[in-house]
Amino acid sequence: MTDKTHSGVPAAPVLTPPGHARSQEQGEPGNYRWLWLALAAVLVIGLAVIFALPALIESPQQASAPANTVVTAGVESRDAANQSMQAWLQLRARLELEQAAHWGEPDWSQSEQAADSGARMLAQRQFGEAAHYYEQAFQGLVQLDNERSSRLVTALATAEQALVNNRLEQAIEQFEQALAIQPDNADAHFGLSRAQTRPAVLDSMAAGEHAEADADLLTAQVAYQEAALLDPEYEPPAAAFNRVSEMLDEEAFQDAMTRTLMALDSGQLQAALAALKEASILRPSDAAVFDVRQRIAGARQESQLSRF
Repeated sequence: MTDKTHSGVPAAPVLTPPGHARSQEQGEPGNYRWLWLALAAVLVIGLAVIFALPALIESPQQASAPANTVVTAGVESRDAANQSMQAWLQLRARLELEQAAHWGEPDWSQSEQAADSGARMLAQRQFGEAAHYYEQAFQGLVQLDNERSSRLVTALATAEQALVNNRLEQAIEQFEQALAIQPDNADAHFGLSRAQTRPAVLDSMAAGEHAEADADLLTAQVAYQEAALLDPEYEPPAAAFNRVSEMLDEEAFQDAMTRTLMALDSGQLQAALAALKEASILRPSDAAVFDVRQRIAGARQESQLSRF
């Protein structure tokens, strides 16, 4: 009976809950789709790790290189600014002791202005601009130092010309500038002394001219002589003194000759000889002196002959 059951009778069907078989059949394709998506995601992540990770590892090193370059450049600019500033300060200190502020205009002020700009740039940490301005200030002082000799020559020449034309303020200023450049310059010392004395010289000259206009030649002569003694290098007082002296000599000569002739005409031969001697001292080679001397000699001979 048992064998019959297994061989002749169909096997009993397997019972499944309603809808279970359908849902299982429908879910198989969905499961494969999710599986492929997961594999794709894993592949993408793997590729990302392969290609992106080295870049992520190297990027901090690559980013740090420009930063180091900027820092290095900043340090170099700061050092350059400090070096230019120190060079300017040292040269400025030396030239200041040598009174360059007095004789070095306008270059001195221009250098100061450039240095002020450099200080502002340095305070703002703009080191490149600061270095530029301090270098400009330094080069300005270098040029000023190199021009010392030519400035001295120019100052002396300008002062001498001003003194000749009695522009005394300009002369004194230029002589003082020359002494600021070279304190032991003998020409500048002598010229400054003359410029400072010139007002007294001009006062004496004015007094002499006034006396000469009034025909007071002796007073004029004294005034011109005082002016000439105050400044022997100044030609006008000496020229005026010589002119008035010649006029006085002419007057003295004419006076002596007049007295000579008057004495001769009155027969006072000794008085005539004395007056003629005065005239001959003033003009020993004058023809009139020779002629009167001959007349006196003739008069003396006649006087001696008349005694016999």
